[in-house]
Amino acid sequence: MLIASADMQSAVALGQALQAQGYRVLRRRVLRNLGMVISTIGLPPGTPVAGQLGALRQVNPQQWMDANHRYRLMAGGGAGPLRHAAEQLLKWPRSGACQGKGQRIGLLDTQIHADRAGLGGRLVQQSFLSAGVEPAVSPHGTEVAALLASPAGLLPQARLLAGGIFRQRGKAQDTTAEILVRALDWLLGQQVRVINLSLGGPRNLVVELALQRVMAQDVAVVAAAGNGGADGPPVYPAAQPGVLAVTAVDQDRHPYRKATHGDYVDLSAPGVDVFVPLRDGPVYRSGTSYAAPFVSAALALALESGRSVEAARGILLRGTLDLGPPGRDPVFGQGLLQAPVCP
Repeated sequence: MLIASADMQSAVALGQALQAQGYRVLRRRVLRNLGMVISTIGLPPGTPVAGQLGALRQVNPQQWMDANHRYRLMAGGGAGPLRHAAEQLLKWPRSGACQGKGQRIGLLDTQIHADRAGLGGRLVQQSFLSAGVEPAVSPHGTEVAALLASPAGLLPQARLLAGGIFRQRGKAQDTTAEILVRALDWLLGQQVRVINLSLGGPRNLVVELALQRVMAQDVAVVAAAGNGGADGPPVYPAAQPGVLAVTAVDQDRHPYRKATHGDYVDLSAPGVDVFVPLRDGPVYRSGTSYAAPFVSAALALALESGRSVEAARGILLRGTLDLGPPGRDPVFGQGLLQAPVCP
């Protein structure tokens, strides 16, 4: 389990009470930028997490606690010949004023290979995996980074502040709520204005608290809406209020066949057979993972000239191209993203 406390004194007191009941305090971390201490708690052997959470919440109704949930990448394969289809759909600008110079974008994903993504010195990267934990072998983070900020990407002069948070466990690749929250704390200290989360999982109250505090500091959070299909459950953190949830469409503005539908979906962006410009040769990828960076890049442009996140969000949501039935709907959200006008 994960438990968020206001300070170390409170965390220690709660930990002592839990230890007396047979729980184990595995570790504590002070997250200064988020203003909290998170404790990772081990349950007695054979104890169901859901039952214990329910019992502890009854005793401590004001405490932020949840399971240490796992999160997955929201990606799939793809193949397609249309290099510029996505940019044409969005009317993406290529003028000198729209290069993202001075923009700092946060990214939590798999480890990024800077040379392959063509980022050079515009990448600051830190791993949040413990010693001995194998990093995920997926190129997902490299591809998302290249889409965002490679020389042929959306914002070729932006800086990326990236946290490597995904691990390899056999054939599975995932991260945990604990790792995600630690990385969010680090990003706040890097003065980013936009955070891209091309990942998803179940609702988690500790992650929710962390993201509330991130957004309270006027930082925009963009997340993939999910690849669970039309009837899939809501995917978090995209479904959390305040987070911009991005679904995927193809070059004909049709919804991605695996996209999760729901009232929480805010925007549509290209996410089917998206051209990803890697230095050793382009690849084509599909999934809401690859739609999210278009919105993150658009937000970065809209935030220029000193705008607030609320104002920048409004520019994107008001400027969409309506798809599907008139108005907002659970398939396309507010509609297809259109690039904002550069300052």
